[in-house]
Amino acid sequence: YIFEIDDSDETNVRTDYTLIRKADIASFEILSKYYAKDQQNIYFENRVVHAVDRESFQVINHKLGRDSNALIFNGYRTEVDPSSIEILSAREGAHQLELIAKDKDHVYADQWTKFGKTGMRTGYDKTLALMKKIADPASFELLSDLWAKDQSHIYYRFKPMEQIDYDSFQFLMIDNYSHWAKDQYHLYQNDKLIKDIHGISFQVLNRFWGKDQKHVFSFDTGRIRSKIDAPSFQVTDDQGGAEDKDF
Repeated sequence: YIFEIDDSDETNVRTDYTLIRKADIASFEILSKYYAKDQQNIYFENRVVHAVDRESFQVINHKLGRDSNALIFNGYRTEVDPSSIEILSAREGAHQLELIAKDKDHVYADQWTKFGKTGMRTGYDKTLALMKKIADPASFELLSDLWAKDQSHIYYRFKPMEQIDYDSFQFLMIDNYSHWAKDQYHLYQNDKLIKDIHGISFQVLNRFWGKDQKHVFSFDTGRIRSKIDAPSFQVTDDQGGAEDKDF
C-alpha cells in the first residue's frame, strides 16, 4: 500500500510504502482510493477491516462503505441502523468533519477515538460516534458543518446553544474559517457572541461587510468599524469597496 504523509503545513510530503502481509496477490482487487479486497479480507488502506461480510461489501463513496448488515466508515463497523440511515454530509479532509449521518434514533459524526482492542491497532483514529445531546434526530438538519437545528434546539458542534433565540435564529454564511449566524439579539462568529451588534436589524451586505442601525461590521476583521457612518454606509463593489457620507 502506497500513500503520502505530510505535516500540518504540507511542506514535508513523503511517500510511505507499507507491506500488507495478509494480502493474497492473485485475488487482490482495488475497489477505491481507500478500500480493496482479496479472497479472504476487505482492506482499508493497509489494514484489515474486521466484522465485515466480504461478499456483500460495497463502497458508497470516499471512506464510506456498507455490507448487508452494517455501515462501514474509515474501515470500522458502525452502530448506525442501515435500514433508516440518512447521510447528511460526506466529504474528504483530515482536519474537518468527514461524515455526518443519522438514523431513526440517533445522530452520528466522525470523531477521533482511541483504539486498543484485540485485533485492532492501538492509537487514535476516526470512527463514527453517537452525538448524545441531540434532542430530536428525526427533525435534525445541518445548516453548515458546524451549525444545525432540530424542532426545538439550535446546535453548534452538536451541542445545544441554549442562549440563542430559536424562533429568530438565522444562519448567514461561511467566510474562510468563520461560520456567521444571528438571532434577534446578537450576531455570532462560530459560537462567539459579537458585542454591540443588534441582531434583528443586522444585515449582510456582502462577504466583506454588514451593518445594523448604528454600526458597520467587517467580516474580514471580525470587528465593528466605529468610525464609519452606518446610516449612509453602502458597498460599491464585490471586492470590498464601500463608502459612507464622508469617505
